[in-house]
Amino acid sequence: MRRRLADFVGKLTNGRWVRIASLHMPPPRCQTGVGSPNDRMSGSVVDFVQRTDMFTVLGADWNKTVDDDPNEIGRRSGLEPNGPDSGDRIDGFLYSPQLSSCCMTQLGQVSDGHQAVQLKLTVSTP
Repeated sequence: MRRRLADFVGKLTNGRWVRIASLHMPPPRCQTGVGSPNDRMSGSVVDFVQRTDMFTVLGADWNKTVDDDPNEIGRRSGLEPNGPDSGDRIDGFLYSPQLSSCCMTQLGQVSDGHQAVQLKLTVSTP
């Protein structure tokens, strides 16, 4: 189930490679257990992460609180969840634990229930 809005693979100036993807998970009504659209999408996300050793950053409308993860995407993929400290917290990030998060900023409201979120990460030199 492909619901990536955008993805990017790039080499940073410090020589590290990083994969970044923007996702839109299925709505809560699709969270109906094994085989549901949310379950299939979660499996696709985990497969996407596990296909490489590159650092990975996923920003998404998770359609649920980013660290309240009934499909255990973070645990299964090994990524760290991070969402804003206020609001609905349905927009946020999962990222490789080797990356250091320095700050997260909530930007302006973009639509009902969605506040744009910016995350700044540090990628160490190999």
